[in-house]
Amino acid sequence: KIFRLPDGRVYGGADASEDIERLYRSLLKKIAAPALSHITALLMYPSGKVEIYEGNIWVKINEPFYAIGTGAAFAMAAMKAGANARKAVKVATEMDPYSGGKVLALQARK
Repeated sequence: KIFRLPDGRVYGGADASEDIERLYRSLLKKIAAPALSHITALLMYPSGKVEIYEGNIWVKINEPFYAIGTGAAFAMAAMKAGANARKAVKVATEMDPYSGGKVLALQARK
């Protein structure tokens, strides 16, 4: 559940697919984020800035890496041990019974 926005930002969401789509549409239309209770999302800017959405606002993250979803703890541990994001997601899909599917990696760009 990851999308590239026309301005180069990358948006990814975890949890309810319907809420992921609603938040994505608000980003495309450049309108205020709706209040959604069943989603956690990340928004990555070409500058490297990252924001997290949990409920109704975007908040800047000041961490060198971050993960969301059911496999987040596994992915964060893998990155702490030196894995890149793609490898960390792969580790999470192997360890978390609720994670899976093809690993897709996108970089924010201008």
